[in-house]
Amino acid sequence: MTFFNNTTVSVLRLELEDSYDDYGELNGEYTTVAEYPCDLQGISPAESMKEYGEILKDTYKIYLQDDADIRPTDRLKIDDTIYSIIGTPTPSNHLLPVSHLKLNIKKERGG
Repeated sequence: MTFFNNTTVSVLRLELEDSYDDYGELNGEYTTVAEYPCDLQGISPAESMKEYGEILKDTYKIYLQDDADIRPTDRLKIDDTIYSIIGTPTPSNHLLPVSHLKLNIKKERGG
């Protein structure tokens, strides 16, 4: 798999505080913990049907370096747009000298 970096992704991780909100949830906020160059690609309707059984809008896949520290609970920021990760980041090695990490992401709604 050859990929070409066409944008930069910021990894946002939830930093919890020792206080609770009005609903009993721990307070916290997402802070930027890393930035990586990546290859952002749209997911075609055919890929979406095969992977999820339905056509999803605002869903993409990104490829980036295999040693990127990204967790399934992180949020990603690309060009001032926030995305959530669908599933688990998947390491890949296609018998090439370059291995990579693949993530499926979905644009967050609202604010």
